Amino acid sequence: MAVLCDVLNRGGIVSCFLSDSNGDPIDPFDPSSNLCQEMNGNSDKRKNVPVILPSGEEIVLQKVIIQKSGYIVVKVSNGRNTCFSDPIPFNKTEDILLCAPEGTTVDCRITDFECSATINCQNSIYKSVQVNLDICQSIQAVANATIKVDERFCQPRDQISQNRCGTPSIPSNCNVLEHHNKENNSQNIQKPTNEDCKENQPEKICINVPKVYDWTIQQTTINIRKSAAEVPFTCNICTLELFAPDKITCEGTITGRLTCDDMPVQGALIEFSNFPAIGTFTPNPATTAADGTFSTTLTIPEGTPLLSTTVTASTVINNKPLSTSVTLQVECPGEACPCKFRIGVEGGAAPTTVNVTRNGVPTTLSGTINVTAIQCFTAAAMCNPAVDNFNVNFGDNGNTINFVNGRRIEIECDGNTFARVRGVATATGNFLPNGLYEVTITLTIGAGDIGVWTVNASDMQGNTFSTTFSAEITPITFIGACDERP
Repeated sequence: MAVLCDVLNRGGIVSCFLSDSNGDPIDPFDPSSNLCQEMNGNSDKRKNVPVILPSGEEIVLQKVIIQKSGYIVVKVSNGRNTCFSDPIPFNKTEDILLCAPEGTTVDCRITDFECSATINCQNSIYKSVQVNLDICQSIQAVANATIKVDERFCQPRDQISQNRCGTPSIPSNCNVLEHHNKENNSQNIQKPTNEDCKENQPEKICINVPKVYDWTIQQTTINIRKSAAEVPFTCNICTLELFAPDKITCEGTITGRLTCDDMPVQGALIEFSNFPAIGTFTPNPATTAADGTFSTTLTIPEGTPLLSTTVTASTVINNKPLSTSVTLQVECPGEACPCKFRIGVEGGAAPTTVNVTRNGVPTTLSGTINVTAIQCFTAAAMCNPAVDNFNVNFGDNGNTINFVNGRRIEIECDGNTFARVRGVATATGNFLPNGLYEVTITLTIGAGDIGVWTVNASDMQGNTFSTTFSAEITPITFIGACDERP
């Protein structure tokens, strides 16, 4: 089985456990597991064996046959994929000399249990499996015995009554009850008499208890070796494949296939997303066909410049999430510039507080920020699609977060007072993990050339940046239509 060896070669860890005949785990220390017991279990069938002690004295012991039997399941897992073997039966008998005369029973309890396994793969083909069991057992020969014990019975005393609320101390003996506070004469407590707590005359009690005739601790090693044909494995490994062209212009088809143990899976829902988010998927989710295949169409908005995006397909199979990704280029020529703008923070720094999530852990930083963006801008009555850049720089007492070399996915303007750019930029600095982030910047200009700015960024891997602040805009800030001049 190549799949089993592939899991093993990809960091698979081999373990094993005691199971029932169906492969369900059982506790080796639970007496109901019957892992260790006397074979036949009849004391009258034990053979007497004469034994010479070191002192020269001859005694007679009984030969007890102890049987250890059950099933073992071998597990191979690399954290993502798991394989289980069919239950492997084992059985071993051992002869033990005990003082176990007729009428006694043998009690065998497991005190330690260790299981280890080795899988033999040759040229990525599963050949055999070896299991080693190390078992420690406590073996006793016991019989019920009746013993006599001298005892005294004590009758409970009557409940102590109080005329007023008080806190009496615990009696020091059956005859004396002391006040919690001898100086508190306000407590009127009725003292018990000898009849309230009275010991009866001594009695003799007979108790039935197990009597241990003999007791030994024994270690047993069991080695099991089976061929691949004798012990098949079930891996239930699911694979999600995704196929896409190197480049999609305006619209393109993305396909894939879902299989488990090399068999197609029908009826699974496949959801699609991409980073940075560009375009729409139709359908989303898609449903796998009888042969396990699925497809969706990615539509790119008109005016999208040439960009790289990573498409991810994901599903849940056997209650486990499964996903795969592919990176491709997308574009859709058209009206590349619906408007143009050049925006910036006056003085290159404004105070702000940012909310940051680093590796999934949120925190807040306070410092200064600078934002600049120039999109499709030219002083002439036209737009220039080649003009494409935005940057964000933030600092807080030595912590730095920068989003540089920003490239647009889309821009938006509203008159001469609102501008928005969404695109991708590279994160640098010493606080957030570096890499590609999707960044959105907005500016709304109000009275007195005071702008309300927002910056939001995410790498879709648990790292985010978000802030809203007010700051004066630079004198050269301009937002307008392509046919307008600054």
